[in-house]
Amino acid sequence: MTQPDFSIRPAWCNDAVAVFHVHRRAILGQARDSYSKEELESWTHGIAEDFYRERIEGPGHFEVALDGDNKVIGFAATREDEIWLLYVDPDWARRGVGRALLARAEGYLFRTDHDNIWVQSSLNAEPFFAAHGYEKQQTIAAPTRGGAMLKALRMTKTLA
Repeated sequence: MTQPDFSIRPAWCNDAVAVFHVHRRAILGQARDSYSKEELESWTHGIAEDFYRERIEGPGHFEVALDGDNKVIGFAATREDEIWLLYVDPDWARRGVGRALLARAEGYLFRTDHDNIWVQSSLNAEPFFAAHGYEKQQTIAAPTRGGAMLKALRMTKTLA
């Protein structure tokens, strides 16, 4: 078995700029078949580096995936019993980065006594989460920073 060509470590505050760029690229590059241009613009509206710095320093678990040149290519964060953020740069999609980040985030939640976890999934990410044992509970309208409401899914998984 070959070793992955990426690594994962806890996020640092100086990762915020790179995380911002990955987040924006992932939304615009991977969700364009599921949402309109206007919805994508509303989703990405107002995301800024300070948002990530605050989350990295805050409670929960925030990790980044890095390529061989130590460039951020993905990230995952939890809060309480939720997989809160999980994004991978489109250039790294389907190469195991999301799977590895998800496994580590789930491990963190399990170690902190959360057996039942959930994610608010975009429509384009539903197959990914379903393939990793998440079950759709309901379709919701998720507010964006730009004011639009996006169709999204609440999905759950039991870790026991």
